[in-house]
Amino acid sequence: MLNYVQSLWCATNPAFQNRGTVITFSREIKVRIPFQVYTAPQWFAQVETLRTDTTLCCSCCTPTAEAFSLARTLLTQNRLPGDRSTIIFTITDGDPWQNPTRTTGTIWPWPQYPAAKYRYELVPKQAALLKSAIPDLRIMLVGIPNKALTPPNV
Repeated sequence: MLNYVQSLWCATNPAFQNRGTVITFSREIKVRIPFQVYTAPQWFAQVETLRTDTTLCCSCCTPTAEAFSLARTLLTQNRLPGDRSTIIFTITDGDPWQNPTRTTGTIWPWPQYPAAKYRYELVPKQAALLKSAIPDLRIMLVGIPNKALTPPNV
């Protein structure tokens, strides 16, 4: 998956000041790569640092609404004059689900909402709030099978 995250940078135009970030959402909803300008070699090096981070993978839950909320905060606080377009790639192998550990960044305490309400109301609401806050935003979902080869349900 990290190879894919690196290759996404190849689609950017090196003549522009391209900014990027990585936010992970599982056990923690956390910015893993700071939101700033990167060259292609710098981006690849940042992603490489994630390969040894054992906290990235394989814990309960996919708090998608909280991830969209953090993305909205991060992007609205860091808009620059002349920003043209923003693309968010949401890469997931799971079902949207609240994080029961109440880690930093969690908005809705567990288990305040039933799974269906979270998945079909709160996640789309946070995606809509994110989209309305950032002009020309595109949210792309990249679904990958989980370790049991089950596709995400989003």
